[in-house]
Amino acid sequence: MNIYEIIFEVDDYQSLLALDEEAHFTNLMDLDGKPRKDLWPASMSAEIDNLDGITPDIFSIEAGNMLLTEKSEKVIKEYLSPNYELLPVFFSGGRGVILNPLGSVDCLDDKKTIWCCDEASGKKLFIDELCFDKNKLPDDLIFRVKGDYFRLFCVDREDGSDNFKSIVENNLLTGLSFELLA
Repeated sequence: MNIYEIIFEVDDYQSLLALDEEAHFTNLMDLDGKPRKDLWPASMSAEIDNLDGITPDIFSIEAGNMLLTEKSEKVIKEYLSPNYELLPVFFSGGRGVILNPLGSVDCLDDKKTIWCCDEASGKKLFIDELCFDKNKLPDDLIFRVKGDYFRLFCVDREDGSDNFKSIVENNLLTGLSFELLA
């Protein structure tokens, strides 16, 4: 079994920024595993960042969020469980949906994961080095790790089951790469 971090190739490809300032003030774009569908505006708009970049099939929008274009949504949607919300976004040149993985997975090995902590208070600030407990990994296509809401992960299982990395690669979807973590 391989665990990958999903990397948005924002240096080569365009990305998106939400235009709705209210979304920033209310932290609507901070997808932390909580449902957003009831709060989501009917006409969320975004603008293209890095206009000189290539238009991807899968965009990065804001900090670590994934927007599926109509092309990539058609491919990926059939593999999604009810553990996801698809939130509509409109931008110059099209529309797409933000993929919101609901919940976060407690799949880290607490003894081996290294946190960056505040020296004065000892409060955990962010994960410096991930160490996964492979027995706790979810069956979900894409997931977020409890305590780290800015990164997305996927698993390539040895049983040959569908996995996000192979779906992206087999369908030649652009905008992402995968960093092997374990």
